[in-house]
Order: sequence, then C-alpha cells, then structure tokens
Amino acid sequence: MTNRAAHFVDWLNQRFIQQGAPVQFSHEGPRVAAHGFGVALESAFQPIIGAVSGRTLGWEGLVRPHSLAGESLPVVEFLDRFATGDDMARVDRICRSLHLANFVRATPADGYLFLNLHPRHLLSTRRHGEVFSHIADAAGVPPQRIVMEILEHKTSDEAQLADAVKALKARGFLIALDDFGQEGHSVHYDRLTALKPNIVKFDRSLIAGASEARRY
Repeated sequence: MTNRAAHFVDWLNQRFIQQGAPVQFSHEGPRVAAHGFGVALESAFQPIIGAVSGRTLGWEGLVRPHSLAGESLPVVEFLDRFATGDDMARVDRICRSLHLANFVRATPADGYLFLNLHPRHLLSTRRHGEVFSHIADAAGVPPQRIVMEILEHKTSDEAQLADAVKALKARGFLIALDDFGQEGHSVHYDRLTALKPNIVKFDRSLIAGASEARRY
C-alpha cells in the first residue's frame, strides 16, 4: 500500500468514527473493509473499455459483501436492507469510499473511477456531491476522474434527479448513463436529453439488435 493510500484509510476511519458509523476500513488484505452491520465488504473492479479505441478507460467499482465467516452474500439482498433514508445514504457513501480507497491503492494514475449511483439516493439528499467531494479531495483524486454512473431504475421525480445531476456536474464529477437501451427501461431516452451525460454505456441487447438488423 502506498503512503497516500494508507493515509487515506486512516483519514476515512477517523471520519467515520466521528460520525458514529459502525465501519472500520482495514489496511490488511487487498480490498477489505469490516462493516458493523455484520458483514465485510470488498471492492471488485471491472474494466471499462472504449468502444472505438479498445483501450481501458477506467474501472467500475462493484461492492462484494461477505458474512464475517467469509460466505458470499447476494449484493441486491445486502443493499435492500438499506433501501431508504439515512441508512441508504450512509451505506452508499461507505461503498463509494471503499472503492475510492482501493482505486488509489491498486490502479494507474490516469484512469477513471466509475461509481454506481442509484437514483433513489440522489432523491434522498439535498447536498449532492458535497460530502463525497471532500472524501475525493482527501484521497487526492480530482472529481474529473470520477464518473457517477446513474443506474437505470425509475424515480418518482425525474426533474429532481436532473437537478441533482446538474449539482454533481457543477462540482466537477462526470456523469454516465448505465445500460442505455435496455429492454423495458425506456426512461433512458428521456434521461439522455435531460441529464446530458458525459458517457453512455450501451446495453448489450441494443448492440445485439443493431447487429441483427444489419443482416436484412
């Protein structure tokens, strides 16, 4: 672990202790944080490949929960425990902080970090990106290297979602749309114009459909 990564882990622990959050980030192991809700969380990084260049543009941080005994837990089941309000905001921030800590430790200095962001989280807070901007600054990662990836889930207020995304952009974060064109998620076509994302990740079904159409 580099000195910067070690310092950031210490900074995170102090911050969460002050907030009374039941979490302890670990210096040991490649990507591990012990979580006070009875699970351990790890980061898994999926490379993001440019469609034209074919080169790795960045890495998407994905949470992998385990029981304290080491048994893998379903991600959706874990996240659904914290589906609303302050609990959701705290767990979301813990996961993003974990990915950021491991990104600093394990990846090159010129790639982007993609972080999934459920629309319901953006509707649950009014300080969009304010806290995480401080966390990214402590990690030494500029917001221009962090891509907030808006998941495909529908919301009760798309206008509020657009305002939240605008606030994130104002803080320097990049915005991506996930699984654009996925069957059953027509909401993405409206979001494309409303959110004006920097990056669009096409769903495989859309690409497969285009390839099939070329046969006729």
